[in-house]
Amino acid sequence: MRAVRYDSKNGMGQEHRFGTTCIKAVLLSLLAGLLCILVEDSLYDLYAKTLKQGEHDIGSPAGEDVPIVQSIAEMEQNETFTMILPEQYSMSGMVIHGKNYQLVRLPSEELVIARIHKDAVQYVKEPQRLAILPIGQWKRWNEDYSDEPYRYRVEQADTAEFYIDMMGDYAPMYGRERVTDKWRGRLIAIVYFLAFILMRLFGTRRGRIAPALSGKRDVMLAQNDLELWAAGTYALFSKCLRFSEGWIVMGCCHRRAAQRSKIRGVLSELWHIETKEDGLRVVRELIAKSSLGHPNPQMAWDLCSANLLAGMFFQQEWITRAEMDELYIEISTLLQRHYHGWDQLMMDYLRCFERFLSTYPGNLFRIRTLSEAAKRFDAFRALQKGPYAIDWNLNLSYDGRESQYKKQLYDCFQADEL
Repeated sequence: MRAVRYDSKNGMGQEHRFGTTCIKAVLLSLLAGLLCILVEDSLYDLYAKTLKQGEHDIGSPAGEDVPIVQSIAEMEQNETFTMILPEQYSMSGMVIHGKNYQLVRLPSEELVIARIHKDAVQYVKEPQRLAILPIGQWKRWNEDYSDEPYRYRVEQADTAEFYIDMMGDYAPMYGRERVTDKWRGRLIAIVYFLAFILMRLFGTRRGRIAPALSGKRDVMLAQNDLELWAAGTYALFSKCLRFSEGWIVMGCCHRRAAQRSKIRGVLSELWHIETKEDGLRVVRELIAKSSLGHPNPQMAWDLCSANLLAGMFFQQEWITRAEMDELYIEISTLLQRHYHGWDQLMMDYLRCFERFLSTYPGNLFRIRTLSEAAKRFDAFRALQKGPYAIDWNLNLSYDGRESQYKKQLYDCFQADEL
C-alpha cells in the first residue's frame, strides 16, 4: 500500500501550518485538563449536591417514621410507605420502554409491579435476613406494554393499572474518580475541537495562516486584476526577498507575528518607516516625485516601491484592502502613463536595483548582484502565465468584477511555486 505523504503546503504553494495548529490545540486541551484537576473537587461536590435526594423523597432510604405496608389496600391508604420483605424480594425483573421494573410479592401474597432504587435498599440480618425497601408511592401506571417482550410478566400482577414507584427522580450518582475522569476527557475533547476550529478560522480570516484546502481563498493573495497587476510591479523584489512567500502574496508574506516583525524590519531598514503615518508620508513623497518628468530608473524604483509599500501596509494591517487598492490604482496608473510595457519598466527598475544592491550591506535578499536579479526577471518573463503576462494596458479602474487573469496566474503560481 502506498504511503500517504503529508504536504506542508496547500495548492497555492503556501504553508498552511495545519500540523502546528493541531499541536497548539493539543497543548491547550491538555492545559484545560490540568485546570480541571485543580477544580474537580468543587465540581464533584456540586454534582453530588444536585443529585442528592431529600430525607423523605421517594426513592430515598426509609426511616423509622415511614409507614410499613403489607397489602395493596394499605398502600392506597398511605401517601408514602415502605415494605419489609425477604432479602430476595424480586420475583423477576423486566424492562419496559427502557426502564427496569420488578415483580414483587407482598406479605398479603399479592403480586405488584415496582420500580425500585436498589442503592437505597437497606438490609438487616437479625433475626432473619430482610430487605427494607426505599420510600415508595402507589401510582397509576400508564405504560403501554402490549408490544413488549415482558408483557407476560406484567400480566401476572394482580393489577397492571398501578405500580409502586420507589425510584422517584433518582439519578445514579457515580464515584468521584469515575465522574472526574469522564469530565476531564470530555473537556479535553471539547477544548481541542473548539481551539482547533477557532484558530483555523481566526488565522485564515485574519491572514495569519493560509487555508489548508481551499488555497485560493487566502485573504493575503491577490483578489482581483488590479492587485495582480500591482503585485507584478514588485514581483522581482518579492522573489529576491529572503523570507518572501511569493509575489502573489500581498506584502510578500502572511501576518503571523514573526512575519509581521520581519516586514517591519524591512520598512524600518530600507525606508525608515516606523508607523502608519510615516509610511503614508513616504508613499506620498514617492508619488509626488514621479508625477512629472520622463521615465528613468529612479522613477521606476520609486513607483514600484510605492506599490510594494502599499502591500506591506496591508500586511501590517495599517490600511484596509480597499485603501490598498486605492493606492494601487493611483500608483499603477502613473506607471502606465510613463511606461509603455513591462520590459521598459523592469529595465529601468533593474538599473536602480543594481545601485541599491551595490550599496546595501544587509542580508534581506537572496541575491547580491545584478546578474542574479536579471536571471530571476528572465525566469518570470519566460512564464506564459507569469506576472509579466498580464496585459500592460489593463483597465485599472477596479469595479469588483471577477479577475480575468486570476485563475490563469494561480495555476502558474501553483505549478512554479514562485
